[in-house]
Amino acid sequence: MNKSSITNVGWHYGPSVYFETPLLTYTDPELTASIRANVNFADDRYLNYYYGIAPQDSRAQRNEFNNQSGYAGADLSFGINFDTKKYWLGGFVKYHHLADSKQQQSPLVKKNSNVSLGFGIAWKFYTQQGN
Repeated sequence: MNKSSITNVGWHYGPSVYFETPLLTYTDPELTASIRANVNFADDRYLNYYYGIAPQDSRAQRNEFNNQSGYAGADLSFGINFDTKKYWLGGFVKYHHLADSKQQQSPLVKKNSNVSLGFGIAWKFYTQQGN
């Protein structure tokens, strides 16, 4: 492993509130729904890594931009999980909101909000119960 390629781009922190509830009770497989709300903060290294524009990279239509540490937006997500003894399926939809964030003024940011979707599948080859 080439450790010289590992770079610390700063920190990103987001305290969150999470709630999960079963949709079908006392069943196997289990079906649950969840909601999570995050408020995000980041340091200047992190924000400049993703949203900053160094002087040598600036152009007439893309001005130089240097971020400061602070508020980095908020997000709200909804998820569904389907869990059995042998596999897990899950998906989410997440709304990202950048209004009043430090990176909002970056020329690289074109919109104040975004919606993203994701899903995953996992096969359980071992469980603590041995099933």
